[in-house]
Amino acid sequence: MWEIDEKAPLTRRRGSKNPLRTELRKWKVGGGFTPKLYGELKERPEAVRELAREVLAAHFPESLHESVAGSVGLDLDGSLRSVRRDPAFRSGVVAAWDHRCAFCGFNAQLDNADIALDAAHIRWRQFGGPDTLNNGLACCSIHHQAFDRGAIPISDDQRILISSRLYGQGGTDSMFLALSRAALRTPNRKGAVPKADFPEWHRTEVFRGEARD
Repeated sequence: MWEIDEKAPLTRRRGSKNPLRTELRKWKVGGGFTPKLYGELKERPEAVRELAREVLAAHFPESLHESVAGSVGLDLDGSLRSVRRDPAFRSGVVAAWDHRCAFCGFNAQLDNADIALDAAHIRWRQFGGPDTLNNGLACCSIHHQAFDRGAIPISDDQRILISSRLYGQGGTDSMFLALSRAALRTPNRKGAVPKADFPEWHRTEVFRGEARD
């Protein structure tokens, strides 16, 4: 759906048609939609939302869809088609973490139903992350958003890291800064301990900034 204006021969990785980002920046290469697709997007506004949904579902976890769309002024106007996952993933992960946020321990229930507690993938499903207990964390809604945005990764020794780029008021100290270097909670099942490869991927691909001391 996208094509670039190659002003010079561009280096590509072996086995890939996509040029390197460093090459695109070096030669100040521009790009845009193909003429056929651009014409369809102009004639049919709903196609913009359809395309946006596809891109979001393919590259971002659901917790970030609305915020990503909002950042470019796009109203998705309807539910998103999500990447298919094991329906038992959420219930299994939440149970393995004792129905508490792995970061702060938050727990609230109404009639035996959890409130504001999610199951977050450590390595995103869109990038090969499996629906397994060792790739999941039970998170309150606030820490789920922060985790998916790259504000709070996990170290190799299962400690909570806080990005140096995170700041704010109204509870930021207690919700985030106080957790810096604190141990991640321990799940009640050995098989739910995060596999080292997954937090490493998250630190490399999602984490933003440097970890606070």
